[in-house]
Amino acid sequence: MKNQLTKTRFNAVLGIASHLFGRAASLGAIILICHSATAQDLYVSARDDSGGKVLRFSWDGLQSTFAPALSDPQGLAMDNAGNLFVADVVGNDPVISLIYKFSPDGMRSTFATFAGLPAELVFDAAGNLFVTDYGRGSIYEYKPNGSRAIFASGLNRPQGLAFDGAGNLFVGETTYNGHIYKYKPNGTRTTFASGFSGQMHLACDHAGNLFVSGSFGDIVGGNVYKITPNGVRTTFASGMYTAGSLAFDYRGNLFVVDLGIPGVPSVIYEFTPAAKRSIFARAAASRERGFEFNYLAFQPLQQIPPPPPIPGN
Repeated sequence: MKNQLTKTRFNAVLGIASHLFGRAASLGAIILICHSATAQDLYVSARDDSGGKVLRFSWDGLQSTFAPALSDPQGLAMDNAGNLFVADVVGNDPVISLIYKFSPDGMRSTFATFAGLPAELVFDAAGNLFVTDYGRGSIYEYKPNGSRAIFASGLNRPQGLAFDGAGNLFVGETTYNGHIYKYKPNGTRTTFASGFSGQMHLACDHAGNLFVSGSFGDIVGGNVYKITPNGVRTTFASGMYTAGSLAFDYRGNLFVVDLGIPGVPSVIYEFTPAAKRSIFARAAASRERGFEFNYLAFQPLQQIPPPPPIPGN
């Protein structure tokens, strides 16, 4: 990573001429290194010396704090209306968590109270929210009205969640020789892959390939693996310290959190479909444990504002 060349770029779209520019934006403990203009904002749950928060990186490269004063924010998910759902662990003895709903303008309400340790959140195409209960080994399904049902139980520390375009739900267990299960829309479960260990994060691309961050066998957890729909596994990316949360933008670029190690700040990498890597954002060191990126979520695709009119025309 030391030899990684960092490019700062801004790719204009919708008829705006492309150009390169240097830009460094700092807010709190974050230094924005690289941004590719998209029509989607990226939301990131994070922690630093001051506590938990959710950051927002806008499509044109601006970074801001979207939701301050959280306790220990974990998984994020966006519904089709642009509302952001955040799992925040607010108590430890016993473990109590809240699932907050933030409207696009930042207004917060409590969507659900969660007596457990939620890891990841994901929406299906019908607008139902799925949540892993890491401690109890269950997956809950929340209807838009907030009612809850158990979708699956008896799992061993489930963490990663991802839907493919056909409505299949993939679930990863964070155990030695952990499995990735595939739940069909009718609830039927099969074992899609196995041999992973430790924390596991999942994301599906538009072609139905499943991407997995974590450890496989005795390999350390700095890799991202690609598994085709028929189960063929290859290494998509390597060379990270601890690969974490994954999210795809609308162009098919994969964003990956590298959690780092003690003394090495967290990083968000952007990978093209051809696995070319660049640094999207890097957390700066701070007084205590430093800034830590956690989970990622993209907003639904939005239209990029048109360029301002040229004076005199």
